[in-house]
Amino acid sequence: MNIPAPLTGLSRVDVRGVDPDMRRSTALAAYRRLDVGDTMEIVDGRDPTDLYGSLQALAPGDFSWLYLQRGPAAWSVNVRKLSRIYSAGECCGVCGGGSASPQPMNTNRSNP
Repeated sequence: MNIPAPLTGLSRVDVRGVDPDMRRSTALAAYRRLDVGDTMEIVDGRDPTDLYGSLQALAPGDFSWLYLQRGPAAWSVNVRKLSRIYSAGECCGVCGGGSASPQPMNTNRSNP
């Protein structure tokens, strides 16, 4: 199968030559370095579904995943970062937790 032409902002991370215990952390570190909208290609000697699970845990729904090649000699996946990952203690502002004053909770059960 032919791999499509690289996209703008594409970086390639080939983990086939990386120690098996370091492959996932190498790919995750490359993902963290991406800017929002950037894409990377991950090349592995096997199906990187374990990496998909790790990305889901790290950034649920905040990336796209597209197989470019499915073995047998190599597996290639295009991963695009869709939004910024926030570290523990950082606030993205979505829930209003860090940017707005807390609103009083209505404790009157008869008047919702």
